Amino acid sequence: MMPTKIVSQNDHPPLTPEHLAKLISSGLTPEQALLTGHRSVNAAEAKQLTGHELPGLLLTYTDPSGKPYQVMTGKWAHKPFYRLRPDWAAARHAQKEHYQDADGAAPKYLSPKDCGNRPYFSPLCDWRRVMRKTSELVLLTEGELKGDAGCAYGFPAIAGAGVSAFVDRNSRGEWMAGSDGSAWDIDDGRGDDDDGQPVARFLPELESFPWKNRPVGIVFDSDLTKKFPVRKSLESLLTHVRARAGEGFPVLLPNELDGSKNGLDDFLARHGREALRLIIECFWAMQGNRNAMAKYGPASKLKGGTKIMGGRTADGQPHDGSQACLLKITEPEAHTKAVMTWAVLKEGWAYRPSLGWYRWTGKRWETIGDATLLAAEIGRFLTPKIGSNETVASMPTAKRKWRGAASFPNRSGIRRITSASRTGCSTLGTIRSTTTAPSFIALAACPTLTTWPRVAQTG
Repeated sequence: MMPTKIVSQNDHPPLTPEHLAKLISSGLTPEQALLTGHRSVNAAEAKQLTGHELPGLLLTYTDPSGKPYQVMTGKWAHKPFYRLRPDWAAARHAQKEHYQDADGAAPKYLSPKDCGNRPYFSPLCDWRRVMRKTSELVLLTEGELKGDAGCAYGFPAIAGAGVSAFVDRNSRGEWMAGSDGSAWDIDDGRGDDDDGQPVARFLPELESFPWKNRPVGIVFDSDLTKKFPVRKSLESLLTHVRARAGEGFPVLLPNELDGSKNGLDDFLARHGREALRLIIECFWAMQGNRNAMAKYGPASKLKGGTKIMGGRTADGQPHDGSQACLLKITEPEAHTKAVMTWAVLKEGWAYRPSLGWYRWTGKRWETIGDATLLAAEIGRFLTPKIGSNETVASMPTAKRKWRGAASFPNRSGIRRITSASRTGCSTLGTIRSTTTAPSFIALAACPTLTTWPRVAQTG
């Protein structure tokens, strides 16, 4: 039996309290959750719309203009494209068994059979405005709720159903025979398919998006540093953006202090817009220097890289496979580490001039005084976690734990990128930090990092 549904006064699609809570946990307000168009469905409704007889949250897919995507071929031809987040706890045991793998795990999301993938454009963003302004930053991320969260916080985010869901082999009704140079026939860099089937191609729905000269940050979950297939999916997506003359770059999120991972929605809900903005700017700046994590160059020199196939360069020349992209996860620069550390720890620490540091106990602010305990927390964050996910900042040289002198590099040369704020459009300015500090503690507390939270003066 489905839980009691709630409906807004404006007749938005209904959501159960559980589904509304799930959307709110991804960083949305109740009003934004309703505006997504997602809705709760029972098993019969889900079967009619997706082919899966399971109760759950129905995810609505629309193009940048807000028009629902239509399936073009097969059983679901001329019907809207939806995805389903099943409520396994409410499903019958026999239904759940049908979907479980050998380890007993059931998928978190389901798509209609043989319908391929579609890009998810959240209705919480004005996509037509974004498309008109090619200098504006766009994020690519995994999962519809993460796309909603990015847009809700002012970062236009196009979501795929997963890290490898920005490509598919599914026909949209186009002519499939021969090598006519269409997107369908573009090689994926691994050679021709021996079975005569078309290789995976960039989603056709994304071909008309204006990528040329646009900064495109790719934000996957923070545990990608431990998952080789995810890193290769990120590398492949970078080549597709590059093939369309976009300026793609990876954005690595930090894990939490206890090693638990962050997705885009988790990070925004926990740490806010300003923390993500600074991290994006750090990795955008890195892409423009010798520490870039996404290396582009001759395929012969980038061993193990993914060839850039199809599309054209910014000056109109076709990509012929001679160029490649190689994703090389390296230890972030000092400034980037400082931003990551500040982003994760700032909610638990505050500073009062002349009185020193305070720590949040969960109920009140506790006087700490000097920064000894903060130093210990920073050490925990930077030290690799045995048996759990590493923080992004936990690379081999993190053993030093920022001992000795440290300083912010001069960031005045960072190129400017823009993003829409929650209420309009604002410019992401450059980070201008030249402060030298005798230790990492002082460095992390530097006001140029938007400042740590301040404890209000009390009587």
